[in-house]
Amino acid sequence: MAEQFDLAAAAALLQLQADGVILTRGRQIAFMNHAATELLGGDFTGAQTAKVLPSFLINLQSHACVAAVTLAERFLTLTVSTVGVYRLYTLREPQPLPAAGHVPQELWTDLMNLRLLSQQLREQMEQLESREGQAMTAKLTRIYHQIHRKLTNDATLSGLADGTLPFLPQPINCAEAVRRIETPLGKLTAEQGIELRTELPEELAAAMIDGELLNRVLLNLLLNSLTSCREGDFVRIRLQVLGDHILLTIHDSGCGIPAEKLRELLWSKERSGFAVVQGILRLHGGSFLIESDSGSGATVRLLLPKLKDNVALQSPGAGSMVDVNPILLSGLADFLTPAQAARLEQTSEFV
Repeated sequence: MAEQFDLAAAAALLQLQADGVILTRGRQIAFMNHAATELLGGDFTGAQTAKVLPSFLINLQSHACVAAVTLAERFLTLTVSTVGVYRLYTLREPQPLPAAGHVPQELWTDLMNLRLLSQQLREQMEQLESREGQAMTAKLTRIYHQIHRKLTNDATLSGLADGTLPFLPQPINCAEAVRRIETPLGKLTAEQGIELRTELPEELAAAMIDGELLNRVLLNLLLNSLTSCREGDFVRIRLQVLGDHILLTIHDSGCGIPAEKLRELLWSKERSGFAVVQGILRLHGGSFLIESDSGSGATVRLLLPKLKDNVALQSPGAGSMVDVNPILLSGLADFLTPAQAARLEQTSEFV
């Protein structure tokens, strides 16, 4: 009787919420408020949870997470929390991207000039055998990459907001995309005492993807994981084929994200790297989920539709990651030491 009273009391409060709310127990939907029924096109109270929510959300082990998924043909952001024996899903439509103009061409020109300057200074410091000068130019190289990523993210968000972002999906083997960064990235992380682990499927993991945009997603997610790690930590990249979808999981053993800040990642009005990931995944008809607890690392899962006709992957026009993965690696200079960032400029293995 107490449990029924608690549920009824909670339902009365949650009905007042402007955001959509779904309360589940086990595999059954126990309650949906009016906002949720409007977002999902019906009241599914009493139905199996799988009728509304995707399996990767239902099978979560963590107590709290955030996600961006397509439900009832609508792209929604949601938070998941645990209340006793119940799971609470709070849904809302994504905030419109903040208005912002395109990045002026003059900024890109100035940035390229900065890169040329850093290269010239590095060569001069090497000739002078000035260790202090080489260290300073290495820092300048790192600053160049930080500014480049910031401008690229701003340009991506602006293009997503006004519909001008180039979107050219091609058949791509996602396992090959991971392999191309595995060796060079593993070397760089090993030098900092961080282990890179990869798990790739034996079967073909092909999807229709814009390779350039996928690399922007990976860059933001890998940087988030790597910058939270210290010596002795690890980052694991795992790729799986699950029915009609491909699941890419990036897990790190770093400092993690406090549960109270998870909601801000998707619902904040700030133009962050996670906003870039959310926008690009929406273009691809994909979903992503972030799980984390402070002090126990973070896990990000990307779910993409699998390419149904693998013959397309063998066609002459099939996509390749060869030309864009070096951009991803050089973009990781935010995480690298100044010496490693400078080496990216000097070594064809990485650029």
